[in-house]
Amino acid sequence: MKEIKIDLFPSIRKLEAILKRGFSQELMAGSYKSVFRGKGLEFVGFREYVAADDALLIDWKASLKAHKLMVKLLEEERNLTVFFLLDISDTMLFSSHKKLKCEYAAELVGTLCYAMHQVGDSVGLALFNDKIVHLIPPALGKSQFYRILRVLRNPSLYGGKFSLDFAVRYILNMGFLREGAVVFIVSDFIGLDPGWENALRLAGLKFDLTTVVVRDPVDMKMPDVNGQVYFADPYSSKRLLISPDDSRKTYETEAGNQILRIKNELNKTNSSFLYLDTNTVFTSEVFKFFRMRQRFK
Repeated sequence: MKEIKIDLFPSIRKLEAILKRGFSQELMAGSYKSVFRGKGLEFVGFREYVAADDALLIDWKASLKAHKLMVKLLEEERNLTVFFLLDISDTMLFSSHKKLKCEYAAELVGTLCYAMHQVGDSVGLALFNDKIVHLIPPALGKSQFYRILRVLRNPSLYGGKFSLDFAVRYILNMGFLREGAVVFIVSDFIGLDPGWENALRLAGLKFDLTTVVVRDPVDMKMPDVNGQVYFADPYSSKRLLISPDDSRKTYETEAGNQILRIKNELNKTNSSFLYLDTNTVFTSEVFKFFRMRQRFK
């Protein structure tokens, strides 16, 4: 198995470079903020009315005092709690090219945490396999961001069996994740155990849920290989000798059906779905997802 090497800083440096150039509307933090909005508005002051303003914002008492039309300035109250449930089980340690699925997923989570830190949201993280391996309750601030980075970069935490049902039911019972919290489940969703549908449905009803499916190209399409090859189950010692040409259609149909089943469950609770291939640059795909979500939510 390849050594786990998680380098979050190239993506974060790229994000910071965009910030410095001032392209706030194309920044992941700006895109995220426009989609996952706070729960209300707070008063921050007054300014003089201009023709483009909504007349409903005119404050007549302030206008009388200032002897000119004044409008209220309102600022969004964030107060968002965001939580990542990240799969670090054995199937996430696979790659058919240079980046393991767990490396890709950790870099995605780290970059999103940076965006959320930039807009002042409270962020937390749980790593899971068939149990919760490491838990960081949501909190604010730069120290929380670096605490999450240290955990994501720790290779000793990765590996193990897999139970989505256990992990989701665990976070459903965590007191600090209240109704309406923004929850991202990041996994390849391979080896789903019985009960996962009900767990995902309950999470979708309680949280603002986004499921991020991270897959290697080989997870969806069997490689072109001549002759017979052994396929191994990552969770057991079982191996199966197959001919890729004979099994390709069945393999790819089942892989596609897995994705459809996940989408169907999410649709029942109006939850969001994002598919990421580890051969793609996730920043552009996340921007597309945020724009699409903003359109339909």
